[in-house]
Amino acid sequence: MHDLIEDMGRQIDQQESPKELGKRRRLLLPKDIIHVLKHNTGTNRIEIISLDLSISEKEETLEWNANAFKRMKNLKILIIRNGKFSKGPNYFPESLSVLEWHGYPSNCLSSNFLPNKLVFCKLTDGNFASFGFHGSLKAKGCRKLMSFPPLNLPTLESLKLSYCSNLKKFPEILGKMGNVREEWRWVKSEKCEDNIGSMVSSKVDWFLTLSCNFDDHFFSSGFMQLAQVRNLFLWKNNFKFLPECIKEFHNLHTLDVSHCKHLQEIRGIPPKLEHFKAINCISLSSSSSSMLLNKQLHEARKTAFWFPGTSIPEWFDHQSSGPSCSFWFRNKFPAKVLSLLIAPVGDELHFIKPMVFIDGKVLESKFFCSKDIERMFELDHTFLFDLQGLPVYGNLFELPLEKEWKHVEVTYEGVIKTSIIKATGIHVFKEENSIMEDIRFDDPYNNKKVDKDLNGSQSQNHSLLQSIGLFTTYNFFLGIFLFVFLLLFFYFIY
Repeated sequence: MHDLIEDMGRQIDQQESPKELGKRRRLLLPKDIIHVLKHNTGTNRIEIISLDLSISEKEETLEWNANAFKRMKNLKILIIRNGKFSKGPNYFPESLSVLEWHGYPSNCLSSNFLPNKLVFCKLTDGNFASFGFHGSLKAKGCRKLMSFPPLNLPTLESLKLSYCSNLKKFPEILGKMGNVREEWRWVKSEKCEDNIGSMVSSKVDWFLTLSCNFDDHFFSSGFMQLAQVRNLFLWKNNFKFLPECIKEFHNLHTLDVSHCKHLQEIRGIPPKLEHFKAINCISLSSSSSSMLLNKQLHEARKTAFWFPGTSIPEWFDHQSSGPSCSFWFRNKFPAKVLSLLIAPVGDELHFIKPMVFIDGKVLESKFFCSKDIERMFELDHTFLFDLQGLPVYGNLFELPLEKEWKHVEVTYEGVIKTSIIKATGIHVFKEENSIMEDIRFDDPYNNKKVDKDLNGSQSQNHSLLQSIGLFTTYNFFLGIFLFVFLLLFFYFIY
C-alpha cells in the first residue's frame, strides 16, 4: 500500500511538468534528480528532493554541478541517503528545514549558508572534519533546530549555537577540537556538562550556558577545564556557590551568573576579572556583596560590577541620596574615577549609562536609556564602574591642562526615574604622585567668594570706622570753636 502511494505521487509529479524536470515541486526519481543536478536546471519551484539510489548505482561517482542548489530558492527538504558525489555543494538555500546527507562529500559547509529555518540536520559517514577557511559553525537563532550532527572538527575555531532553544542536546563530540576560540551554548539539559571536557581547549574565549540546571556538582565535573576562558556565562543555573578555585582562572575577564537565584556565596574572585554580573541573584549573602566592594579590587582594574546590594563603601569619597554626584578638578583629569548607583533596575541595567557634565556641558553617552524602565526587581542592585570605561563622545582623560577649576557632574537624571534611585557615589583614585589639592568635593569658587566677601566686609568696616573717627574729631573741634565764639560774644556785649 505504501509503495502504491509513492508510485501515485511520482506519477502526479511527472504530470506536473513532464518535460522540464526543474519545474516540478518534488524530485523523487534518481534519474530525474541526477539530471537536474548535473545540468543545473533547477528552479525556485522545487521544494523537495529525496534521492535513494540502488546498490549498483551508489557505487558510481556522480559528476554534478556544485552550484545546482543555488536556483532552488524554495527548497525545503533535501534528503540524500546514498550516492557517491564527486564534490561538495557550493551553496545551500536558506529555505532548508530538513538537511540529511549520508556520505556528505565535502569537509566543509558553504560559508554563506544561514540555516535560520533548519529543523533537522544529519550529515553522516562523511569526512566532516573542518569548515573551510572561515573556521566557523553558526546556527545562532535556529529556534526550530532540535538535533545536530556529531562533530569531529579539529580545525573549528568558532561554534555558535546560542538561542537554539529547542536543541535537545549538545552535539556529540567525536574528537578533540583544540582550536575552538568561541563556544556559545543555549542548552536545556540536565546532563549537558558531560560534554564540557571534550570541547574546551586552552584557546576558548567564550563559554556560555543557560538553563542547564547546573548544581554544585558542576564544579567537580570538569569545571577546571574552563580555567583558560576569558568570558564565562553561567546564566539561570542552580548552584549555591562559586568555588574558591575560580581564583585560578587567570585569564577570566568577564563572569556573568545572572538569574542564578540559588547563588549564596562567592568564595573567590579571579585576578583579572573586570566585568561581573550577578543580576537578580536574590540569595546572595551580604558578606559576598561586601567582598565585591573591595577597594583594592576596583582601584587596580577598569571594573564594571552589577550585583544585589544597598551599601556604599566607606572608602568612597562622596555620596548622595539623589541622582547626581560631582567633584572639582584642575590641571589634569584624575586617572581613575569610580561611580556607583543603587537602584532596583532590572536586566536593562547594563544599557544604562549616566550623563557626564563638565562645567555644565554634557558629554553624551553613546548608550543611555532615556525611556522609563518598566521592569524592576524586588531587590536594589549596585552598579559600580570605572568612569574611564564609559563610552562618551570625547575623551575625559585627554582634556587640555588648565589651572582653573572644572566641575564634573555624573548624573542619572533624565536617564531613569529619579524616584527609584536610592543613592549615588563618587570615588577618585589617589595616585602616588598626584596632588590631592587638585581634587575637591566642595565648590572652590564658593569658598573664594566667601573670602572675598569677608575681605570686602572688613574693608567696609574699616572705612566706616575711619569715617566715624573723622566725624568724631570734626565734631570735637567744632564744639571748641563754638564755645570760644560764644565766650567772645558775651564778653563784648556785656
